[in-house]
Amino acid sequence: PTPFSELTEEEHAAAWDDLFDASPRWARVCRMVRQELAAGGDPNLVIDLVIDRAELAGLTEFAAGLESEFIRDCTAEYTADKARLALVRARLGGLEPERVRRLGSGLLSAGELSELTEQHVERLADRLRADRSHAGETSESLTRFAQEADNRQTDRLRDARGFAFGPERVFGYAWGLSMECLNLKLISETRLLGAPAEMTEWRLRKSYA
Repeated sequence: PTPFSELTEEEHAAAWDDLFDASPRWARVCRMVRQELAAGGDPNLVIDLVIDRAELAGLTEFAAGLESEFIRDCTAEYTADKARLALVRARLGGLEPERVRRLGSGLLSAGELSELTEQHVERLADRLRADRSHAGETSESLTRFAQEADNRQTDRLRDARGFAFGPERVFGYAWGLSMECLNLKLISETRLLGAPAEMTEWRLRKSYA
């Protein structure tokens, strides 16, 4: 097959059309990315926030279809954590509060969303760390908060092993596998960059096993 980079403009457009036809959800996300990029702002922040929104909404929709209160509750807490992280990162990156509020609608309660978007930007990271870090700990960065959010979800999903049957055990196993893959990625990056192991150790996620 012809490499994507060597396609003509017409072939490139046709390839995107085929992708959109095959995945309406992906098509909607791409259209939203285009619209938001046209409105300006840091392209990386805009793309991250739009994709984070789509990912969290998709995860919530998927969990709702499994007919498991346990999975729905775990997913609701995790998506709230990830939404806080995405919105705070966008604010710290300079996106306007009104825009962040619009893109974050539906991910958090109206009250918390308003608080996160109206609070002075210099206090956002400290508030996030103080509110959501483990007892006795203070996160040093948004990266630490992301790790803590993943670890909290791992702790919650360990209870899935207590279900004799149903989607809970599979859901928990799949989550644990995703964390192992993430840890492998972090370790591989450290080795490839020749960075000290200590730079990665604190970022590793808890094991589900």
